[in-house]
Amino acid sequence: MNEIQDNIIGSSWKSCSVWNEKGKINHGNKFNFVLSATSIEISYLGPSSGLVISHSKNGTDTMHQVFNVLICEFNPYLAKINAKPLLDNISYKTWVEIKDKKKNYGIDVKIPLEKSDVSFQIDRRGGWNHDATSGLNEMLLKCKKNTNCYGPITKKFKGEFGVITEHFITLPL
Repeated sequence: MNEIQDNIIGSSWKSCSVWNEKGKINHGNKFNFVLSATSIEISYLGPSSGLVISHSKNGTDTMHQVFNVLICEFNPYLAKINAKPLLDNISYKTWVEIKDKKKNYGIDVKIPLEKSDVSFQIDRRGGWNHDATSGLNEMLLKCKKNTNCYGPITKKFKGEFGVITEHFITLPL
């Protein structure tokens, strides 16, 4: 790998490795991605519970795992363009679909982008239905090490499936 690829956040994550190896094949149909110069979007519709991709060989998805997939998919894209994610303006929407007495849960996450002189990366830490303070502390420590860090921005995503608390930062590549 070259220096830029080595610095892409998520490139060394187990969850991204498993997503790229098996996750897309087994679960890619539950995700939708939209890349543009003005925003990055990820949508998911599927089960709310199950083993997290990064913790199982052939794992299933969780609502929480959507945010790891976001990092795995979009940081390589951000490395190619000069844009800064506008973390304050992250928007989300959740819903439930009932089909044949089976519930599937949906979430849409949209992160607006603005033109920048450099490319940025998104990092995140979060939790589902538990105190996610440790994630905030981890993001605060990462920002203390880098004066060009923006965040952390904390977002709570509430839906019938529960509450996901995510802490986001952006760092220049």
